[in-house]
Amino acid sequence: MVLALVLQSLLFFPPMYSASADLLVNRQHDDTQQGLQYNDQQADVQIISTYKDIIMRPIILNAVVKELNRPRKVPVPPAVPAKYDVNEWKQQVQTSPGHEAVYKMMPPTYRNRGLDDKTIAGMISISNQTNSQFFLVNVKSWDAKMSQDVANVFKTKIASIMGYLTCQLCLRLQKIRCQFHHMLS
Repeated sequence: MVLALVLQSLLFFPPMYSASADLLVNRQHDDTQQGLQYNDQQADVQIISTYKDIIMRPIILNAVVKELNRPRKVPVPPAVPAKYDVNEWKQQVQTSPGHEAVYKMMPPTYRNRGLDDKTIAGMISISNQTNSQFFLVNVKSWDAKMSQDVANVFKTKIASIMGYLTCQLCLRLQKIRCQFHHMLS
């Protein structure tokens, strides 16, 4: 019975995708403020809670929706650098001309998908370890590209929110399967 449910879930339930942005909250210091570093680290850890609250506000979530529904500029064809060679007199000579990228406006990918702030809020989770300056924005959806695009938009929005702090961002995408207890509900 359990084996049949597992096989059914693998065949009939599509995989869920998860993309995440890891962020490090860290103030920049100059050498004259060495004694303040510990206090600043503690303040950075405490401010993560505020960032978690800010990220889940409708104003931020709506900004993410707006960005996802914006037409995007795509290079068609991509830029090609000119090629050079050295002639017998040791002079650099252009052997092939290059050209700049030509851009085409593409329609928004998610315009007709019914994305709103509540949908985006249901896709994301935010976590961090106790006393850590790192926090993670995780995005889960049935569409790998959507998960990655939402995480990318959050990455850029969070960096602009954290203006005075140094943000180190890293994006990763992974395919995950629904866990067994989620499939039965």
